[in-house]
Amino acid sequence: MGLEYVDSSHDKSGSDVQLYSGRCIENLVEDVDARASHHDNNLEANIERTKWKPDVKEWLMIISACLLVTMDALNVTVLIPLIPVPLGGILWIETSYLIASATGQALFAMLTDLIGAGPIILSAVVLATAGTGVCSGSMNLASLIAGRFVQGIGGGAVMAYSLLVMADIIPDMYLGHYSGYLFQARIVGSMLGLVLGGLFSDYTSRIWAFYASFAFCALGLLVIPFAVDLRGRRSISMRKLRNLGWLSIVLSLLGMACLLIGLSWGGTFYPWSSWRVLVPLCIGAGVILLVVLYESVWATRSIFAAADFQSLPRAMMYLSSFLHGFSLLSHLLNLPMYLILIQGIIPTLTGLSLLTVTAPSLPALYLISNWSLLHRPRTIRWIIRAGWAISVLASCAFITLDMHTEPQAWVFIFLATGICHALLIPGYHRCLQHRPPATTAPHDRWKPDNNRTSTTKNTPTEVSKPGILMYSILQTWGMCIAVPVSGAIILGQVVREMSDQRGGGSGTGPESQEMQALRAMYMDGLQALWRVLLGVSALGGLCSCFAR
Repeated sequence: MGLEYVDSSHDKSGSDVQLYSGRCIENLVEDVDARASHHDNNLEANIERTKWKPDVKEWLMIISACLLVTMDALNVTVLIPLIPVPLGGILWIETSYLIASATGQALFAMLTDLIGAGPIILSAVVLATAGTGVCSGSMNLASLIAGRFVQGIGGGAVMAYSLLVMADIIPDMYLGHYSGYLFQARIVGSMLGLVLGGLFSDYTSRIWAFYASFAFCALGLLVIPFAVDLRGRRSISMRKLRNLGWLSIVLSLLGMACLLIGLSWGGTFYPWSSWRVLVPLCIGAGVILLVVLYESVWATRSIFAAADFQSLPRAMMYLSSFLHGFSLLSHLLNLPMYLILIQGIIPTLTGLSLLTVTAPSLPALYLISNWSLLHRPRTIRWIIRAGWAISVLASCAFITLDMHTEPQAWVFIFLATGICHALLIPGYHRCLQHRPPATTAPHDRWKPDNNRTSTTKNTPTEVSKPGILMYSILQTWGMCIAVPVSGAIILGQVVREMSDQRGGGSGTGPESQEMQALRAMYMDGLQALWRVLLGVSALGGLCSCFAR
């Protein structure tokens, strides 16, 4: 006698009791499974038929954002093959652009919701064009640094517009896919800048490094009128404009500038114990702490999404993104010095060699954006951890480099570095777009009429606009810190060895011997930098362990 199952069901006529045998149960289960499978297939077919796709105007907005992001990335990297020696004044050419970019991202993200996207992106392109013109006509270092600062503000505005506007026009379900185009454009711009910088250094005047940016400015100005409404919002409240977080932006700019001045002077122009170094470092650190305190306690409208830092996993993600920016620019800025000064490679081949660091990120972004298996939260976390693990191994391999290392060896070390960045860039891109429920919707932190006293409790959100923008700002700040720190480490080592040689009374030898001695000093400075980057990679890997 088989197993029996009693099913009691009710209908309009009353109660009806049915008796099923074991074979009937199997048939019932198969029927339910078949119906469920048929329902899932119909659901997938309906989703495929109703899949969201951008219209013509939205595609124009995406294309304009990608063009301008490519311009910003080209402006960051085009000068790298042209500056093989990290001299203190020359480093400010790159530092001024990056600090202005970080400030511009926060400033124009704040203004976008108040004024509208059209005037903001038009102002960004005009600023980038004006800064490029100043750089092209500069006759001295001071005017070149000023032009780069104006250019960087335009580049920061471009990033703010691109990230926030794409989050507005693209549904949350598809934002990870389409925003990947921005990061792919940024990688393409970085690769293009490295190659063009080397070509301009060898075969043309270096001023063409700035002329190349005019092409992207012209394309952006051509597409923008068809993509966005240039009129913006007609009514702008002066009260809302005054209540924006101007104080936080100004203080963060002043604090970072003081920190960078102290770091660029320490160990090169003045000893680290000198008051000329300690005073700007202390002022900069104090101002940054004041910004954090002001944003957390007194600010009526938080600019830097301070509430997100109250979560330890998310704060560790932000810290590791800062460390990633430091590591990325340290590699791009100092590997050309190793190739040009130590290995004797011309700038054109140097730019091509650096493609091993940037190019692997392009297929990695494509795979992670399109392969659904890599969209799982656990998989993304392990992608980031794997990236930091490879970074640690690559940093250990960098320490083994010397003046006689064969190209077959350093090419694979460069490629390992490129793989680590190829895992970290798309990993953070996917991970920081999502956030858990919070006490206030992160969308409102960028609104000028946001009231901090309003109670919006446990508001779940799918995509965090300030989350991905905060990642971009902190990564840019990490790049800012990387420029003077790497210069101070390398030049500090060179200055110490020169003073030791003078103290030992060594005479000057033939010019070839002096060049060999100088190359050895720079190689020692690079060895010291690789050890610092090993510690940075280890700290980034530790922070990634807290990712959730």
